[in-house]
Amino acid sequence: MGKITDELVNPYLESAAELAISVGYLTTQVLHQRLKVDYLRAILLMQYLEEMEIVSPFDGNNIRKALITAHEWQEKKPIIFSKSS
Repeated sequence: MGKITDELVNPYLESAAELAISVGYLTTQVLHQRLKVDYLRAILLMQYLEEMEIVSPFDGNNIRKALITAHEWQEKKPIIFSKSS
């Protein structure tokens, strides 16, 4: 995504991914409530997490299922954050 979008999302990306994995699902409302982010950031975070294949794509309901385990996240995390630096 773009530089402005990255700046809005990056500070919350790791926490959002870990929240999805620990709970097993994610919604924009959960992001809004648990991470105290505004609705726009919650939507952008969800898009990033979908692109990174951490949560399932939108399928008509608000719940996105976590697609990876905590172990897989620990392997994927250094790769993701080395690209964004």
